[in-house]
Amino acid sequence: MRTVCIMGKSNTRKTTVIRMTYDMLKKDAKTIIEIKENEENENYDIVAVLQIKGINIGFISGGDKANRQSEEDSNGIRENFEFIKGKGCKMLLCACRTRGATLERICDIARPDLVLVRKPFLETGKELKWFDYDRYCHEINEMTANYLANRIREFVNRETQ
Repeated sequence: MRTVCIMGKSNTRKTTVIRMTYDMLKKDAKTIIEIKENEENENYDIVAVLQIKGINIGFISGGDKANRQSEEDSNGIRENFEFIKGKGCKMLLCACRTRGATLERICDIARPDLVLVRKPFLETGKELKWFDYDRYCHEINEMTANYLANRIREFVNRETQ
């Protein structure tokens, strides 16, 4: 299974990008399964499978959990991977921090078919009075999600030829 992992520091809105990508693709797809964890929180995680042109694509946004809670959540990552794999997914979009337990676990599970994508993020924008930090983040997230959605569509098109 091709695994594309969005890699970024804590609170760089990796989950937001995965949800945005998922929502962009959801319009043209059949939803196989969708699990929203802690949906009342605006940063809720998802585990989901979409079917696009007969190709199953998986989404796991909870990439920071293994860094917060040791072995238990680290095993949860393996369980989520196995769940997605069990749904016959050809590709998975997930998240992790730039280092730590989640990155290590994903590298162990997903090799050799792993692509790490570094999440663009501006770290100094919050202090600048003239800089609309939230707008910047939204635009970067939208561009990143759009890019990922287009790459996933290309992957699906190659797989269905």
